[in-house]
Amino acid sequence: MPFADIVFGEIRQYRAGGEVHRDIIFDGLEATLPGADREPITMAVTSGCDLFGGHAVYVEGFAQDGTCSNSMRSLTDKQIVKHVGGVRDFQE
Repeated sequence: MPFADIVFGEIRQYRAGGEVHRDIIFDGLEATLPGADREPITMAVTSGCDLFGGHAVYVEGFAQDGTCSNSMRSLTDKQIVKHVGGVRDFQE
């Protein structure tokens, strides 16, 4: 299956493009809430970066509820790499 068929999302830019955030949603990567009589939620990650010294890149997990179009943010700890050093530590 081509990667483009299972990944979709959106990109948002702020501050004249100096700050960018992406929501990357994985079609078919789902979780069913225990005891819930509803459709499963779709798993995703959000990531972003800025050019103003805040962080080079961050990533954290979230989920999208397709039934009501709600996003459940901050499901995982946010992993951040600063603009100075630490880039190799990010892969862990």
